[in-house]
Amino acid sequence: MGNRALVQSKIRKAFIAIGDLALNVTIIQSNANSFDFSTLQANKSGIVSTVIKAVFLEKRREESSTNVRVGEIIINSQDVDDLTKYDRVLIESLEWKIVEPIIDNGYTVTATVTRNANG
Repeated sequence: MGNRALVQSKIRKAFIAIGDLALNVTIIQSNANSFDFSTLQANKSGIVSTVIKAVFLEKRREESSTNVRVGEIIINSQDVDDLTKYDRVLIESLEWKIVEPIIDNGYTVTATVTRNANG
């Protein structure tokens, strides 16, 4: 087993070991697009969602607006191919918007999420 595979295995075990600290969250891609090369047409497939495990850290209120909550999600890189394709995430029945920065180091993905504090 190479070093990369060893680290990925340890990350998978870490997400299992933290138990309920890792929440089931639903990442949502609105208006997913695909391209049909045989017809040369773009197709919209509507909303695509995936349930994954993530660690959620609600950090603070946005400094410029007291109505915006800011948090972070940490995801195993093996659970999502490209988080930049997704625009929203449901965390404990609350919808958060996925915003920059999204940092993927090849092992974990850390993304900033925001939501209106009033809803």
